[in-house]
Amino acid sequence: MATRFTRRLTPLGSPAYHNAMNVFITGASGLVGSRLIAALRDRGDSVVTLSRKPTPGGLVGDPAQPGSWQDALADCDAVVHLAGENIFAHRWTAAFMQRIRDSRVNSTRLIAETLAKTPGRTKVLISASAVGYYGNRGDEVLTEASSPGSGFMADVCREWETAADPARAAVRVVHPRLGIVLDPKGGALPTLLRPYKLFAGGRIGSGRQFFSWIHHTDLTRLLLFALDTATLTGPCNATSPNPVTNDTLGRTIGKVLHRPHWLPAPGFALRLALGKIAESILGGQRVLPQRLTDAGFTFRFADLEAALRDVTGR
Repeated sequence: MATRFTRRLTPLGSPAYHNAMNVFITGASGLVGSRLIAALRDRGDSVVTLSRKPTPGGLVGDPAQPGSWQDALADCDAVVHLAGENIFAHRWTAAFMQRIRDSRVNSTRLIAETLAKTPGRTKVLISASAVGYYGNRGDEVLTEASSPGSGFMADVCREWETAADPARAAVRVVHPRLGIVLDPKGGALPTLLRPYKLFAGGRIGSGRQFFSWIHHTDLTRLLLFALDTATLTGPCNATSPNPVTNDTLGRTIGKVLHRPHWLPAPGFALRLALGKIAESILGGQRVLPQRLTDAGFTFRFADLEAALRDVTGR
């Protein structure tokens, strides 16, 4: 394939000539994937998508199962693996928790093994992870050098990242550990805003648990930065440099929406209503993106109020 060069703005905002890539993306129909695809195409890259849901021009398949998509994978310059069961889709039964784990670990392992068997063209694998890696750590400041935590999601994230090991000898591997993504099109944001719109907002549990978040624009820019920065490897925290407590989050939402922050949701009530998933809400992580800032990445939305005003149009 002939090399294509396109003029664009780098993720840091300075003009540069870009060696256009052919990028393979799983989880293409999700919010993160769809925004990344648009950004890649805007800057002149070509994209091959894989999703369990049909998408225009995309491949249909499950990255946890062998298929013809593996041939397309081996013919790409870069891979961004975002697929995984939505943890908020169902109550956390034993069967659903197994689906959460298998959708992440098995798909990552198969992609890594495919890349290891066909070394050559592909240069980088961006394989998503999450800040759940750190477990519930109170107000402890967490960077990529921090140890993994305990609990279901911490165990899943650790296995998820380890599953990429087969690819490490063949390609550069980066694990963006995603925080809560603020996106007006869906994800966690509508759930966060709903009680305030109903004049029933307030802290959840103690309100002291930390909330590590990222604006969707910065997440897209961060993923482009990870693709382009050859010196970036291993885990990187995909979160704003300013995590806030749950109480501060609620007060800020109330301020932006002009709604009261007054009605607390007791922890025991959440546990009764939601079951095991409540621990992911009542716990928290105070995560800093140390490796990204050290590498030169800058955030457009480092402040929560500015981010919320942008995504809500307020």
